[in-house]
Amino acid sequence: MTHTHYFLAISLPDEIKKQLDTFVQRHKQSLPFKKWTHLEDYHITLVFLGAQPHDRLERLVTACQKLGEHITSFPIQLEGLSTFGQEERPRIFWAGVRDSAELSAFQQSVKTCCQQEEISVERRPYRPHVTLAKKWIGKGSFKEVASEVSQPPARLLHVTSFHLYRSHIGKTPSYEITESFPLRGQ
Repeated sequence: MTHTHYFLAISLPDEIKKQLDTFVQRHKQSLPFKKWTHLEDYHITLVFLGAQPHDRLERLVTACQKLGEHITSFPIQLEGLSTFGQEERPRIFWAGVRDSAELSAFQQSVKTCCQQEEISVERRPYRPHVTLAKKWIGKGSFKEVASEVSQPPARLLHVTSFHLYRSHIGKTPSYEITESFPLRGQ
């Protein structure tokens, strides 16, 4: 039996998804990874929830709706590339998000909201990013190959909402928005 996993995240505008996908298509051959993220699956995770009972998710949806009413929309900037895991054989290849006090405070509010609904959350420091690929399968060192990759242009976007996503393991695209929570306008 497979469990359905959930997470709260910021979706990206179609224009930025297309720009990231153009970058990925240009570098896919020279950077061999086992799995590349589908264009529709680009997002910035706020909190991973894992499998959750239906009643707890319903309470969380209500709490997130209330939270959105108290948070004002804010800008963030996508910039740079990096990895998680070993430098030579990374587990995750990602596009970064510039450090932002607004994003950090927002993510902490979402995390607190989850904890108040008795959902355990990751204790690792928050590193906002957009996953581009997973599991390096190249024969050589990722670091050597990646040194020749041009950085995608920095992109500014406005966070006006966040979403509850459901994972569909083995499907492409893999993620489905099940609920949306608008933020207050400016």
